[in-house]
Amino acid sequence: MPTPMMPEWIPTAGVLALIALLYLAKAAVVRTRSARSAGLWLTPMLALAVPVTWACDPDWTKIYFYPQMHWIGMPIGVLAVPAASLLLDLTHLRRTGRPRSAWWYFPELVLVFPAWYVGWVYFSFWVLGWGWI
Repeated sequence: MPTPMMPEWIPTAGVLALIALLYLAKAAVVRTRSARSAGLWLTPMLALAVPVTWACDPDWTKIYFYPQMHWIGMPIGVLAVPAASLLLDLTHLRRTGRPRSAWWYFPELVLVFPAWYVGWVYFSFWVLGWGWI
């Protein structure tokens, strides 16, 4: 009997919920703490998000992806933009003493994240060779 497949929208919704939670936590922590304290709060959150990205990866059963694509590629693809955004927020907070405007989160989520994720998937598949056809 074949194993039932999970609908593709469930892992996608999980990744989007993870990113939304990271951005909400980042916005709350950066606005209430110093740069050092915010970094100490948010770095473990990013580290704990790595197993969540593994759980949200829908491609574990696809034979044309090598294990590196799941173990390394998925966390980099999902968490690179939130981590870079966190570094920008902490740098701005340290330099100016006030948090970066939350209006920057919208273009990061709508423009930068999709462009990065698609580019990363193609790069890891075709250049790094973590998949085959």
